[in-house]
Amino acid sequence: TSLGVVLAAAVGEREEAMVLRDYVYKNPNEDDVINLYELGYIKHSLKLASPNQVKFKAKIGNTEKDVELGKCETFSALINAANGIDLSEVEGDLSAVVYYDQSIEPSQFKKDDRIQITRTYTVNGVETTNFTEGDIVRVRLTMNSEGLSEKYFKIVDVLPSGLKVMSGSNMPYNVYNQEVHYGWSTESYNKYIQYYATVVNSGTFYADPAKIYNYSDPSIANISDPEFISIKTLTN
Repeated sequence: TSLGVVLAAAVGEREEAMVLRDYVYKNPNEDDVINLYELGYIKHSLKLASPNQVKFKAKIGNTEKDVELGKCETFSALINAANGIDLSEVEGDLSAVVYYDQSIEPSQFKKDDRIQITRTYTVNGVETTNFTEGDIVRVRLTMNSEGLSEKYFKIVDVLPSGLKVMSGSNMPYNVYNQEVHYGWSTESYNKYIQYYATVVNSGTFYADPAKIYNYSDPSIANISDPEFISIKTLTN
C-alpha cells in the first residue's frame, strides 16, 4: 500500500494517493519501514501543487500572521505540543509537509539480540564514569553478532553534554553536535571502535545509549545501556 501511495502520486492520481496515504497512516505496523515511501509521496505530490498564489492565516500559539505565497515560495514554522499551528481562510491550493522527532525511552526500544553493542569509558587505563576537568576519556564501543547474514551496520553514539569529541584511532565519518557516527562490518577484524573525548563541563550528565542498526534493514538494531557520568571540578 505504501508503494501504491508513491505510484499514484507519480502518475498524477492525487485523490487516490491521498486515500492510500491516509490508510497507511491509520493502520500502522511496527515492522514497516515507510520513510522512503513517504519521501517519494512528498516528491511527486509537490509536482501536483498549483503554481498559483496561495493566501492563508497561520496562528501559532497566540500569534496570528497573514501569509501570501507565490510560485516556489514556502512558509515554515517551528512548533511543539504546547505551541501548535492552525491554518484558516485558505485561498488557493495549499500543500504542507510536517516533520517531527519522537523520543523513545530505552526500555521501549525494540531490540534484536542477534546484534549487540556495549560502551565503556576509560581514563588512564581505568574504566570509570567519574571524571575530572582536564581528563581525556577513551570511549570504546564493542560489537557482537550471532546468526546474522547482514554484514553492514551503522553506529551512532551520543556523547553526554560534559564531553566533546577529540580524536581517536578510528575517526568517525561524521560528527553532528554530540552524535558520533561510524560504519562497521561483522567481517571486520576489530570487534570494537574507540575514540577520545575531552571534558568540557563539570556536573552530572545523562549518557544516551549508543545505537547499532543494519544499513538495509534498520529493524535489526540494538542499543547499549544508558548511564550517568559525573565530572568534578579540578581543584588546586
